[in-house]
Amino acid sequence: MATAGRMRGQASKAIRVLSHRVHSKCRLRSAGCIEPLLVAAAVTSFWRGAWYVMDAVLFPGDLLRSGLASLGIGWASFTVAHKAAGATQAAGPDLRAAALRTPPLRRLAVLYCLGLSVVSCWRGVWVLWDGVYERLTGTPATQDALASGLASHALGLVVVIATGHLASVTAPPALIAVITDAGAFSGVFAPYFGSLAILFSRRR
Repeated sequence: MATAGRMRGQASKAIRVLSHRVHSKCRLRSAGCIEPLLVAAAVTSFWRGAWYVMDAVLFPGDLLRSGLASLGIGWASFTVAHKAAGATQAAGPDLRAAALRTPPLRRLAVLYCLGLSVVSCWRGVWVLWDGVYERLTGTPATQDALASGLASHALGLVVVIATGHLASVTAPPALIAVITDAGAFSGVFAPYFGSLAILFSRRR
């Protein structure tokens, strides 16, 4: 009887361990789905806010001047970030490697500057498309969205494929980070702002 009891106890323990492992894997998979979506929403909020601020302050009402100003700010801020990363002659991968070697606060400043440069460049091209299309056709791009959209999409697709940079069109949640800020606040905020996967995998 004692042997049977021990066997039942061992079997019950094994089932609990297996159940815990299964639930842990499910939580990790759930976190793996949630985190990219959370990052995507946060990045979109960052882009939207920066874009709207530029709409309000960069020549509102004049699409061509606003677009050119936005492009200028984008290129200027990228140049500043490029120099701050210590890779003035570097291509993309070297810039990322240089950024990883910079001190934490400087690295965050570089990342923020790069983020603004991306939004500014995107907005510049977008607004210039609208301005040029309206100038050439006499119709606002927003009133002829199909034709304007097809032309813009086709031109962009041809260029990124021809230059071998189709992967550059990806963004959150397809691509949640190119240069991460991991370690920037290590030892201070890391215990509180770990990834969702870690939070989900902790034993309750």
